[in-house]
Amino acid sequence: MVSNDQLVTANALFPTLGTTCASIAAALGIGTQKIFGNTDPVNAGLIVCGIGLALSAAFVGTTIMPARVLGPDGLTGRVRDALANVLSGLIDGSRALRQQPNAIRAIIAVCCQRFAFGILTVHVLLLARNVWNLSSDPDGAVTDFGLAAGSAALGAALAAILSALVLNRDSDLAHGQHKKLTETAAVATAFTIVGAFVGLSSNSRAQVLLTAALISFSGQLLKISADTAIQQRIDDAHRGRVFSLFDMILNVSIVSGICLYALTEALRTNIVPTQIVISLALVGAAISSARTWR
Repeated sequence: MVSNDQLVTANALFPTLGTTCASIAAALGIGTQKIFGNTDPVNAGLIVCGIGLALSAAFVGTTIMPARVLGPDGLTGRVRDALANVLSGLIDGSRALRQQPNAIRAIIAVCCQRFAFGILTVHVLLLARNVWNLSSDPDGAVTDFGLAAGSAALGAALAAILSALVLNRDSDLAHGQHKKLTETAAVATAFTIVGAFVGLSSNSRAQVLLTAALISFSGQLLKISADTAIQQRIDDAHRGRVFSLFDMILNVSIVSGICLYALTEALRTNIVPTQIVISLALVGAAISSARTWR
């Protein structure tokens, strides 16, 4: 569907659209509660709207024609049988991925960033609930957490714009475009390490929101780079399973960061260990990204 030299631009656009739309929906939900009150009927109405939008998206998906225009192409009966079994599909995807070390390093970079983002998510949630607002003001905590989510979405949107700007439009080499994006992601992550360490040095709302935007900014660049690496290097018959494996690993990385923060008292009670762990995770992301094109 997308030519090879347009993969970076497409990967910058579509994942970021999802993040942006989700943030807009969250803002609309919080705004609706502020205007009409945080009551059961209002919340029920929001849930019904969400269900309606999900069903609408499913319907739109059924209208994409021809039916197999999005692939995969060249499937054999053996591959069809493998797709029917999730576990064997993931194993098959991991085998295909092992043959592409650059794609593996790109995925590791994103996983490190997602781990740091998981820690930051719980940290911001506790700050919004226990530090920035009174215990009697849960609505204020929801608003502040929504601002943090909005800051992260803004960072992701800026990353999508930057990823398009850094491309060498005078070159027809998709390899060169991807290399340039990967280098930009590594540099952005390196700057984010400093920004995150300084931004988390206090419980200031503005500093923490800026940190959320920075980590999301570098993370989106890394994600776009990893998506492009997979699409360029994995054959069509295995690409979907590799992406499924990638998404699963990303979710595990985020949850691992959340669990580490929740189960480690030192992180919950002292900001310095939190700064160190997040910074180390981002260092891992920067190194993995920088090594992708060595």
